[in-house]
Amino acid sequence: MKIAWPHEGIRAAAGAKKIPGNATEAEAYMKDKFKELFIAKAEDWFKPVNQGGLGQAKINQLFKLDNMDDILDADQFILLMNTNTSFRNNALKFIKIE
Repeated sequence: MKIAWPHEGIRAAAGAKKIPGNATEAEAYMKDKFKELFIAKAEDWFKPVNQGGLGQAKINQLFKLDNMDDILDADQFILLMNTNTSFRNNALKFIKIE
């Protein structure tokens, strides 16, 4: 099984304890862990840059789909992660396990 991320510390950052052996299950597991991490960090990410956040503009640059309006705040981001499959898949597309 090949996990496509540059550093093992990412697994720990996502709170993953033990990754399942099957590649399909492992990918689903890691995507779920990163979804949880993104939701947990949303409030901090939406803070202005001068307050240690990424800011709304950067969040939109990183996560917004072409056909959607700007993501205005952490609550909207969390709602999208929880209810919009296209948005969630796009946000987590960097996780590939072969």
